[in-house]
Amino acid sequence: MGCSSMKTRIAPVLAPLLLTMTLAGCSHTTRMVGKPVSTDAKLVQRIILYGDGGKPKDAENASENKHREIKAVADLVDPVLKALHHYASDAPERTAVLYLGDNIYENGMPPEPGDGTELAKARAALTAQIVAARDPSAALGAQAVFLPGNHDWRNKRDGIDAQSNFIKEWEQRDPRSKSGRYPAPTPERPYPLVDGVSYKPVPGEWYEPVDVGPVRVIVLDTGYLLPKIASFGSDEVDRLVDRLKADLGGAGDRHVLVVAHHPLLTHGPHGGYGGRLLPWGWFVGAVRKFVLPPFGLLEGDLRSGPYQRLIAFINRALDGHEGAGTLIFAAGHEHSLQVLDPREHSTFQNGKLDMLLVSGSGSKITAVKGEKETYLAKSEKGFMTLDFYDGGQVQLTVVQLDGEATTATFMGAIPNR
Repeated sequence: MGCSSMKTRIAPVLAPLLLTMTLAGCSHTTRMVGKPVSTDAKLVQRIILYGDGGKPKDAENASENKHREIKAVADLVDPVLKALHHYASDAPERTAVLYLGDNIYENGMPPEPGDGTELAKARAALTAQIVAARDPSAALGAQAVFLPGNHDWRNKRDGIDAQSNFIKEWEQRDPRSKSGRYPAPTPERPYPLVDGVSYKPVPGEWYEPVDVGPVRVIVLDTGYLLPKIASFGSDEVDRLVDRLKADLGGAGDRHVLVVAHHPLLTHGPHGGYGGRLLPWGWFVGAVRKFVLPPFGLLEGDLRSGPYQRLIAFINRALDGHEGAGTLIFAAGHEHSLQVLDPREHSTFQNGKLDMLLVSGSGSKITAVKGEKETYLAKSEKGFMTLDFYDGGQVQLTVVQLDGEATTATFMGAIPNR
């Protein structure tokens, strides 16, 4: 793990314990993003952000001839997924879990017939994540939506289809899906209780935005777009921008949460930070940041040409947003937990974004450092929750694994500029 050189500002943290960032023996305090929400406020909607969870403990020992059935939350062994269930079960009728991609490591869902052990591990990983959100033993479970990441795309269209079909088959076996408690999916509201957001073959098309209570959720399949965007002409890019602007414009006074697998900003390896790997971390980071991108290598790193074009298109659309609600961009990909203030970064400081979130440490961790725009940076497994209240406030909580237990950092209400 790497250790940051950031001089952090100490701030009060409303948590059971005084929490610190632990990066290879180095600790850093965090700072609040805003004042805590009043205890009198009423929770209207909770959204859990869990990324890169494709290697849970539940899948470690699965093989073609040996696998443990995961039918209920009691069968889960992964401590992060157990904690996720705790937050999802508080108010399941008002909770949605967004799985931010790389739902199955390392190569996504193998299309059948495939390698027996690889297929068993993939099914176990996906089942554990579904069960953590849906809790088949409860009268009611939270909504769960799966976005594809670059690892999910490794088996291309067949792998995405296989993952989506597995998720749909699971939902069809759940007797609660026929209970009538939720409206059926429609083209305007396409997400069933459990869904895999599949690829769209035409550039610029994606699922319609979904209005969940006071927040509009917009999904970008960057796992599909990133490898293709370098070949798009200016007209195709303009189409992407216009479509995203239209989705943002339809939000009205709602808060807007744009989710994708790839973040707009990160201070981990994908952002060029090599950590302190022996004495060579700075060298590894410099090579990833400055040497390889001009040659088209490491496409998934921020400084690659395709990635820069992806950021530019998204940022063009976000800059034109005129809505009254809070605007948040959340992603995974980087295996850490980061809360970043876009107003402190030159790329976004004149735009409309209120917060950048990276929640990609569901089952893996890598080094991370802090910069001036960092509220929080943790190299720990975990996830984040966004709680939307009736007074219009949005409170952020970061939940991370400490040994086999989890602790929560209450970050306060996200400021709305």
